[in-house]
Amino acid sequence: MKIPKHHYVPVFYLKQWALSKGRVSAFQRFHNDKVVATQKPPTHTGYDRGLYWLQGSDDDEAANTIETLVMGPVDHNAAIAHQYILRDDLKSIPGPIRDAWSRFLVGLLLRTPENITNAYEKMMNPTEREKGEIREILGAEPALEDLTPIEMKRVTLRVLVEMIRGTGVEDEISKMKWSIYNLRSSALEFFTSDRPVVMTRGIGRKGGHLVIPISPKKLFLAFADIDIEQEIKSRSAADLVGTVNNRIVRRAIKFAWSTSTKPLDFMQRHLGAEAADDLNFYASLE
Repeated sequence: MKIPKHHYVPVFYLKQWALSKGRVSAFQRFHNDKVVATQKPPTHTGYDRGLYWLQGSDDDEAANTIETLVMGPVDHNAAIAHQYILRDDLKSIPGPIRDAWSRFLVGLLLRTPENITNAYEKMMNPTEREKGEIREILGAEPALEDLTPIEMKRVTLRVLVEMIRGTGVEDEISKMKWSIYNLRSSALEFFTSDRPVVMTRGIGRKGGHLVIPISPKKLFLAFADIDIEQEIKSRSAADLVGTVNNRIVRRAIKFAWSTSTKPLDFMQRHLGAEAADDLNFYASLE
């Protein structure tokens, strides 16, 4: 069996930007600092082969368990929620599907190849505090120093799964007020990237909110209080789009996407400029 593609930015999400012959414009910065735009189907970008593959399993089915039993269902239910949101039908979203969307947003913050690599490296030499966090997530403290690299990768993926399945963050998001911003201007569009979720002031605090483009013309918003919603929606379209696109593209790790190659100059200036600024959003819940 060929190692399967594991999408850390799901196909159902990227399809919204595939307006030109079913292709998105994918922007990537290479070693010579040049950003290149490539048009490709959503199935051909935003993935790594074997990203969640459990090496050392008895067979391919067991090795692909995280994708089939965790990531696949998360994305399936999020795709259902996505359709409600695209229709501006927030009130009709069933409770479990609303929670699935919240879980999906948490997953987007955690499941990139770089985040998995960073988690693996931290677990190779954890601080006492990190050992406590691992014990809290897994319900026990594995003897990390006795693990082989393959076993450590499996434990890292297990920690990732448990964080996506439930650390309380998704509950906080589900409790927030949800809203949708519809972009009327034909001259503007929201971009997206491999870090599409923008958070400000934390999640569990007054003034806390998060946003994510759900299509080139729609922005999903979640707020801790209504004043922030009014403040954001009072801004001009150009100002809001500029702010969101700037944050999403500058924090991108590897990829940004749009409906065409027209923003190439913008991407050249901004893509990945703040990729190292990976805020610990869990700290904002305290």
